[in-house]
Parts: sequence; C-alpha cells; structure tokens
Amino acid sequence: MQILIIGKTAAEYALAKKIKELHPDDIIFVAPGNQAIGDFATCIDIQPDKTEEMVEFAQANEINITIISDDTAIENKMADAFNESGLMVFAPEKEAARFATTKSVGKRFMYKLNIPTPKFGIFDKENTAREYLKTATYPILIKADKHDDGERVYLCHSEREANKILNKFFAISNPKVVIEQYIQGREASLYFLTDGYNALPVSTVVPYKYASEKDGGSITNGVGAYTPAVFADDKLTRNILEKVIYPALTEIEKNASPYVGVIGVDIILDEKDNFSVIEFNSFFKSPDIECILSIVEDDLLDLFKACTIGSLADDYDFIKLKDKSSFSIVLTKVGEHLFDTNTEEVDGIEAAEEEATVNLYNTINKEGKIRAKNGRILSLTAEASTLSRAKEIIRQNIEFIKFKGKKYRKDILDCVNER
Repeated sequence: MQILIIGKTAAEYALAKKIKELHPDDIIFVAPGNQAIGDFATCIDIQPDKTEEMVEFAQANEINITIISDDTAIENKMADAFNESGLMVFAPEKEAARFATTKSVGKRFMYKLNIPTPKFGIFDKENTAREYLKTATYPILIKADKHDDGERVYLCHSEREANKILNKFFAISNPKVVIEQYIQGREASLYFLTDGYNALPVSTVVPYKYASEKDGGSITNGVGAYTPAVFADDKLTRNILEKVIYPALTEIEKNASPYVGVIGVDIILDEKDNFSVIEFNSFFKSPDIECILSIVEDDLLDLFKACTIGSLADDYDFIKLKDKSSFSIVLTKVGEHLFDTNTEEVDGIEAAEEEATVNLYNTINKEGKIRAKNGRILSLTAEASTLSRAKEIIRQNIEFIKFKGKKYRKDILDCVNER
C-alpha cells in the first residue's frame, strides 16, 4: 500500500513511525516532512499550500490513502481537491473544518450551538481590543486566531500585562486575536474519529502546557501528557458526544460537506465537573498523539479508511484500546539567546528505546548523529498497567538521554496525585 501523510511536525513523525510498525511493507510518503521522519518514510518537498502539486503527486504515485494533519493544507482546500479527484483522503474539507482551524470561527460556532465555552471577545482592531481589556475580569487568555507551531497563547493577570501582549500581536500585519476568560479547573483533550455522521471516541488526554514547574512560565504546545484521564469517565465522553460532537456534525453537514477525520475537543472541568469547551482541533496534537498511539489496538489505517468511506458505524462499535495507561514527557533545549542556531549532540536514544518510545521533534541528523536544535527536542512515551508504573519507566530511561541544555518538567514526572 502507498500512504501519503501531509505535515511536518512531531505529530506526523509519531504517526508515520506507528504506521511503519504496523505495516512494515507499506511505502510511506510524508510531505514535506522533516529530516527525522526520513528514517522510516520518504519525505517529499511539496509544501502544504501546494494543493495541485500534492494531487499530482498522489495520482502519479498511486497513493491509496492520504492523511492530512496540517491546518495549512486543510485551509488550502487540500481535502476538497483530493475528493474531487477521486482520491481517498482522511481529512475534512476547508469549510467543514473552519470551526477547528480558526479559533474565532470555533468560538462563534459554539455560541450559536449553545456549547458551553468561556466568555470571549474577537478583535481585529487594536483600539477595540484595548477597550475590552478595561472591563475584563482577570486573569484572561489572549490567543492568536490560528493554530500554528508556536501556538501563541498568553495568560495575563492584569490590564497592563495584557496590553503588552496586544503590542506583540498588533505589531504584525492583519492580526486577529481571541481574548478569553481564564477558567480554573482540570484540563483535558478528548479525541474522536468521525465519518461526518457517526463518531467514536478514541481517548481522553490530560495535557501539560506550561513550560515551568507547577504550571508556571509560558504556555507551550505541550511538554507532557497522559491517557486516559484519571478524572474522566464514560459519562463525560457521552456528554461531549451528545452536547458537542453530534450537534457540531449536524450543523456542519447542513452548511458544508460532512466532516471526515479527527475532532479534538479541549475542555476545562470545574469543581462541579461541569465542562467548558476551550477550542477544537482538526487532528491529534503532540505529545497527545504519542500517548494515544501507544494504547490503540485497532489498525489505524482501517479506522481511517472506514471514516473516509462512511462505514465507521457499520465496521466498529468502539475503538479498541489496551487496558493500560500511557505517559509522555517532552525534553526541551533553550539556547543562550532567542536566535541561537547552535546544535547539541543527543546521546542515549537507543538505550532509552529499550523500554520507552522516542519521538523526535526539533532535531537534525548530522554525519550520522542526532543533534538538538532549540525548543521541543524529543518525547519519551511509555505504557504500563498503571500511570505510576508508566512514569517509573520514563524516570528510569530519561537519564539515558543526554544533551547540553536538556530540560523537562520534573514535577509532572514525580507527582503522585494527578489532576
């Protein structure tokens, strides 16, 4: 089988690696991919905004299924073009996905469908945003409208702090920001596969996004995660299906093509276990995907195909998961200054992989050696019968990984009482 994955981040790395484990004889292409992905897939130099080139490549190479995990590709009507060309594609079309690829659209979408979400404002003019800050209840979150690799989200505790953040946003051309009331509670991400009419839950993940110990510092794309969430039960999943997923699918189908693919729902649970939806995602985030892939027992490609041909409900009553917990932690490197281009050799990967799964993020292969750039470098993931045992496996193996500037959240590795 010939498989094409469109994207270039850690999520595509984890997905391609897992598919290669399941189907060692299949040929996997990743466009554009990255150097690390080249260890088990063929990277193609076609960018996610080159829709026609991507379709031509898929046709010329007789691709059996294409998996689009990149928002830029979705917004450039990649899935639309593949469907029009009769090519099997696991991804939503542009209009169907707008609620998940654009935060302001997602917020208006939730407001229309009466889906619980924190109080918010959407602004494309600086003076209007600043007026809003004067009467806001702090703390608040200020977010970029688009999901991107930087995932620009800022927690502000005062109007003065918030105005400084707005300066950053409105220093760039044509910005749009979402300002949202911060809600204290337990955060989780629920993931579903859908053919546009039916949906099946995959798993519930607890993400760790703050860069520093005890949820301090900047908000990142993710520095750790575990699944399943210890506080999330079947009742919560049914609630999200009934009050969020199915109303969303019905509304989308009325106004666009049915949504095919992954729907990620980020929620906050308050002290009374009432949920608020923060935002949606059009694919698995990283390191969430590493946790999920380690416990899914069903064949991923079969699940994706069932979604693309509309047979999900006929072929599956549920998605089979191992009766295990999975924990993932991200190792980062911070350079001496913002534009530090120095790389550091990474040692110990093979030793760590004896018991854990290593997924590479921001690395290069230079003369046969893995070298760390800046930011998120790699993740270690382990599964076990209990979450504490999965953490113990990581604790024992994380010391094998060595590179200058190595950093990780020790508190989430050591904590006993999970949030």
